[in-house]
Amino acid sequence: GVISCGCRYEGFGSTAYCANNATRLECPAFSDVGFDFGNAWYNDHHFHYGYLIYAAAVVAKYRTAWAAKNDDHIQLLIRDIANPNSNDPHFPQHRLFDWYRGHSWASGIVASPNGLNQESGTEALNAHYGLYLYGVATGNELLAMTGQTMLLTEAKSLQSYWQVHPDSNAYPPEYQHDIAGIVWDRLVEHHSFFGKQPFFVYGIQLIPITPVVHIAIDLHWLRKGFPTWQKSCSQDRSLCEESGFVSFMIAAQALLNKEAAWKAALELDQSVFAASCAGGNGNSLTNLLHFVASSQSITVVPAEIRYSWPIVLMGWLVLCVIAVLMLFFAGYGSAIRMVCCNWDSQAAWLSEEEDEIEVNDMPICTELSFGPGHEFESAHTLSAATKYGTTS
Repeated sequence: GVISCGCRYEGFGSTAYCANNATRLECPAFSDVGFDFGNAWYNDHHFHYGYLIYAAAVVAKYRTAWAAKNDDHIQLLIRDIANPNSNDPHFPQHRLFDWYRGHSWASGIVASPNGLNQESGTEALNAHYGLYLYGVATGNELLAMTGQTMLLTEAKSLQSYWQVHPDSNAYPPEYQHDIAGIVWDRLVEHHSFFGKQPFFVYGIQLIPITPVVHIAIDLHWLRKGFPTWQKSCSQDRSLCEESGFVSFMIAAQALLNKEAAWKAALELDQSVFAASCAGGNGNSLTNLLHFVASSQSITVVPAEIRYSWPIVLMGWLVLCVIAVLMLFFAGYGSAIRMVCCNWDSQAAWLSEEEDEIEVNDMPICTELSFGPGHEFESAHTLSAATKYGTTS
């Protein structure tokens, strides 16, 4: 595996330096389980390396020569966290992903009476998203498919075990919270490893702020839980801002009220994103504003209607058939594209001149083109990562 030796930094910022004793190859991470979040003990590898793989995927998309030169190095990180090859003599197959449970475990080789655990489901998603993007950027179809499968599987588990719905039977009725901070093999906890305040518990499930957040968060759950999140931050505004976790709350707000989130983001003090801010130094105002601007404020369908899926499905099918017959018998003059989705039985009609998709909850959709010159041509399947993009 790829593990960290660990560096005992002294100083801060541009003056910081590694104070390890180089004469005897000092590796503090080897003797301290908590050093570098336990990286040398195989803790959190998908969290740590996921950021690097995601960044490499972005560079690889625009710098193919760089990708070719550095591919072996990136593949080492990929093989460490998501090796699809069962015959690799150097790395285990799928080190952290539990296909039976449907999500990753962040724990390494440190034993605990409560078994394995994972705190941030969205950091796990970020790793899978990075795998998918790097596979697409480098033309590695197996890697892209592996990353996408892990991404969608973990997203479903995140909405089942971390985002606790009122009708959920995932936990005993004594668990009265709508979010899980840490999920263990044998228990679930409503706090984070660094604080019990609700804005920490909610916020750690929205790190980092990337496009994949759109498929990670169930909007019905968020609409119910956001007032608790917002109240917690308001009650301890100083810590919420000093920790940087206020930025994650604003990102979540953008999914419900884009205008309010934009206003709140512009009012943030720049210290929220300073290097000394543990929660905000991996984010930036630019990234937050971009996320808010590219989000959609969506009206959520009441749960009692949304979950009456037989009725919704039947109505959807009838409408689709009627619309198709009307278009063909009327001799409609231009091609029409229909995007049919397998989540909540939704569909959207798109003309040739209008590319914006106006539906929500759309992780996997199939686009059909029909009309003059198209004759029910099945175009392609949209990936989860393009949920709020265009069909072009």
